[in-house]
Amino acid sequence: MAHQDHLESGMNVRTILAALLAVLSLASSALAESGWVLWEQQRMVTAPPAIDTPTLRREQAAIDTWTVVDKFVTNTACETRRGQFGAQLSWSDAVTKGFTGTRHVCLPDTVDPRGPKEK
Repeated sequence: MAHQDHLESGMNVRTILAALLAVLSLASSALAESGWVLWEQQRMVTAPPAIDTPTLRREQAAIDTWTVVDKFVTNTACETRRGQFGAQLSWSDAVTKGFTGTRHVCLPDTVDPRGPKEK
């Protein structure tokens, strides 16, 4: 009977170790494959004024707007979806002499292209 108890306790230890290894492998694969975010960037660039004045400098101004399009588990899935948008789009405005462009980019969910949040 003592021999059978010893065998059963050894089997319990192996069962616990196998379960622990399974949990650890799932956790490590989840950490290795973080999430991915498909972002849309809209950029508007305005042309500089025709002349310099004391209050108006001849500089182009760029305004970026970032929007989350979708979230994915893998980078491959994100890039596949990004490819559905085709090439970057841009167009000119004859009145302001500026242009607007749109592009899509996949970034890890730990990266926010809008920069750090203000506190």
